[in-house]
Amino acid sequence: MKAIKISGGTIRQIDDADLHASILLHQIIDVVTEHRNNLINRVMHDLVIYLDYHFKKRVTLQKLTDMKNSLLSMRQSRLDMTRYQKIVLEILETRSDVFYIKTEPFYAEINEQLIEILNPNQLELVRD
Repeated sequence: MKAIKISGGTIRQIDDADLHASILLHQIIDVVTEHRNNLINRVMHDLVIYLDYHFKKRVTLQKLTDMKNSLLSMRQSRLDMTRYQKIVLEILETRSDVFYIKTEPFYAEINEQLIEILNPNQLELVRD
């Protein structure tokens, strides 16, 4: 049995003994997804403060709505296993009974989504 600490102080237990590898992997993906969703929810709840703190930006109501919709879409999407493969492997390989999932890679993904809306491409098509 392995305890995984996720955001919000929640601890999830996974049974890493005598389980088929695919079942164990599925359990880990579920826990990592829950962690990611908790962080997205936290950012969405205080999005104005988050933007001011991290980006020193204030946005229009329309951009705020666009950002919340983008984060909602992210939360409903599947976990990108290539992006989080390292975390999954660390959980699988740790010998400790307790594992804490770091937040940095998840915030990087969240920030990428927000930056796309904060700083859209400035390219304009010029017609002859």
